[in-house]
Amino acid sequence: MTRQPQTDRRTLLHAAWRLTGRSWLGLRTRAAVLLAGMVLSAAKCDGDRPIIEEGLNRQAAATLGSEDRAAAAGVPSPDTLHLWRTGPRKPVELYVDLSQSMRGFLDEQFSTEPARYRNVIAIIDARLAPSPIRGFGSQVRVVGRTAAATLDDKGIYTDGNTQMEDVFPLIAADSQLGASHLIVGDGRRSDPVRANAQYARMRQLAADWIARGGTFAVAASQAPFTPVASDPSGCRVQDDADDATCPLYAFAFLAPGDEERVANALAERFQHLFVTPAPAAEERAVTFRALTQTQEISLEPAWVERPGLGLVARSRGRVATMNPLEAEIVLADADAPERRARTAALAGQEVRATVHARRLHATPGEAWEPVTGDAQQVIAGKDPFHWRFVSFGPDEERIAFRIELLTSGMPRWLGGFDAESANDALRTYGLGRLFQGFAGTGTGPVLRAYVVAN
Repeated sequence: MTRQPQTDRRTLLHAAWRLTGRSWLGLRTRAAVLLAGMVLSAAKCDGDRPIIEEGLNRQAAATLGSEDRAAAAGVPSPDTLHLWRTGPRKPVELYVDLSQSMRGFLDEQFSTEPARYRNVIAIIDARLAPSPIRGFGSQVRVVGRTAAATLDDKGIYTDGNTQMEDVFPLIAADSQLGASHLIVGDGRRSDPVRANAQYARMRQLAADWIARGGTFAVAASQAPFTPVASDPSGCRVQDDADDATCPLYAFAFLAPGDEERVANALAERFQHLFVTPAPAAEERAVTFRALTQTQEISLEPAWVERPGLGLVARSRGRVATMNPLEAEIVLADADAPERRARTAALAGQEVRATVHARRLHATPGEAWEPVTGDAQQVIAGKDPFHWRFVSFGPDEERIAFRIELLTSGMPRWLGGFDAESANDALRTYGLGRLFQGFAGTGTGPVLRAYVVAN
């Protein structure tokens, strides 16, 4: 028997101790690694045993892999996600700003831009078929039976005021949430006090609507626009600007069961969408996509499929390394037309990520523990959708990580639309007041992903 130099063995064990010290698993894992090191050292002392143990190790690895997959298939989800459930279609009530400034969205030259006002009208008419069409400005009134036949005409936009708040009692009167309600306009007021007041009142109306089981959404675009000299409250872009735009909005009060249909119509033409409570992605649609390649680490995005739930990815390290494999969270159905609104809503939200972990082979009832910092195998990347995987070595205990994305209650795009001054010629003064009440009001994660790492 050839005796291994004592200094080499101490160096090996010391390195293993330092490496596992970066893990959150603690003494149990360290002891397992040290024991494995001593077993391997003993195996080298017998010239015949390595060949025998090689076959045994392959068999043990296959058994362990099968056990790992079975354990991953049983990884529990903590609660039910807030998913949109399709129900019977409900009527859609449409209220349109009839102030003179709206004429600026109707120039014939705006023929191809997806976000142009005429395209918005066409989609609302085709997908939602609201009837009758009500207008607001100096007063609320019926102006036609269908959107496409009514709202293309510049002649109906004659009002010198934009009293959007006059619509709010009509929406509040729908106490049973029997219809979805859309308010379309540029959202501007000539009086900054009234501008603030209208959005504060809309925020309260939205909060009451949500409390009764409804959903509130805001769709926004920078739509092609020509200034209207006779209306002092409208956008004041340069007359000779070829690509002039002005904010155009749809404020939507969505009835339960009809959220996806109505929000999909808005997402089809508007550039941005905010929804609260935000819809979650189904777990089975969530997966990882590798962005870099490394010889030390592999990533299997569809390692295990949990019945009725979703995929569990596998990050596998062949050696201990801090050279990361970088990946992003993606939705397999993100481009599906029926998921257009959910995809747009997720893209339009400010989100943050949380990470929880538990041993893959956990005892019954073992809790998920929050994980922070970089001393683990799953590390946050440049934003909540990007992650880095490292390895503490192939013999480390397998750990299941649960990544969740939660919303802040604020749109990512708000800064490009909310004016800080009432003298802003383009952006909308008072709009930020609308969102002040939604911070921290989410119903739970909007996305959940799982990965097992070692």
